[in-house]
Amino acid sequence: VYLAEHVRLGKKFAVKCLNPEMASSSALQERFRKEAMAQARLLHPNIVQVTDFFEEHGHFYLLMEYVAGSSLDEIIESDGMLPEKICVPYLKDILNGLNFAHSQGVIHRDIKPSNIIIDPLDRARIMDFGIAIQAGEKRLTKTGTDVGTAWYMSPEQVLRPKEIDHRSDVYSVGVVLYEMLTGQVPFDGETDYAVKDKHVRETPTPVDSINTDIPPELAGIVMKALEKDPDDRFN
Repeated sequence: VYLAEHVRLGKKFAVKCLNPEMASSSALQERFRKEAMAQARLLHPNIVQVTDFFEEHGHFYLLMEYVAGSSLDEIIESDGMLPEKICVPYLKDILNGLNFAHSQGVIHRDIKPSNIIIDPLDRARIMDFGIAIQAGEKRLTKTGTDVGTAWYMSPEQVLRPKEIDHRSDVYSVGVVLYEMLTGQVPFDGETDYAVKDKHVRETPTPVDSINTDIPPELAGIVMKALEKDPDDRFN
């Protein structure tokens, strides 16, 4: 991803380039194009906007608005536990953006702090729909290919990645909220396999036993979002 300046407008943009080694793959070209088409439809203040997609000399580019600010993972790494008065507005922003994406039939599948940027207005904004899928659409990734980040994967994304729906994103938001409130993810391990196995089999440590300042209502929201069965989560 490059930071670029429009030579006539004098305005900065982020330019995402498909790795040249992958540009020869028609399947990856199609996935990149679909990412552009999906995200270009998502006009929302809590989603980073895609403005163009083009090919130049065999290279494929995605043009996005440039958002100055820090990613949520940088903030958590710097500050550790975030107070409720900061977490809740960020949570609302993330949910507003996701709710709109879901209403358009787009499931993100890789919600995590590094894909959330906090802009100069202190708004949380979702970016990188690179592995997003249309609801009901056939996946373009090969069978068995890992998609998503283990720390934030829902149990069904581990077990049945072809069958997930918008509630998988709800689980990932629950993990992000847990991390904002405690400074740590609910499940960690030596390998991706170990982390995924915990998502499937283990119950997370109650969030308010790590951060005793969390009110019971907020702790309940976190733990409901992290239910193993999608039917037991928020819709």
